[in-house]
Amino acid sequence: VWDLATGDPLGDPFTGHTGDVSAVAVGELDGRPVVVSGGADSTVRVRDLATGGNPRVIQLDVSVLSVTKPENNVVAIGHRAGLTAVRI
Repeated sequence: VWDLATGDPLGDPFTGHTGDVSAVAVGELDGRPVVVSGGADSTVRVRDLATGGNPRVIQLDVSVLSVTKPENNVVAIGHRAGLTAVRI
């Protein structure tokens, strides 16, 4: 995570995915800023940007190609088999 105005890092890099990350979205969940990421390890991770704490992990059976920012506590996940909506 880095400051977009200065390019300076704001903390340690996020870890957790064990393969390539193919999708990232930024939004709000319960009024808090979050980043949603998905990738080749067949997981989607939802991380609170304010705390950087442990992410919520959504496990799928296929690689993730796209994710949306949370809308009404739902994230849409695109993959080769189609589209999955998950309430988080």
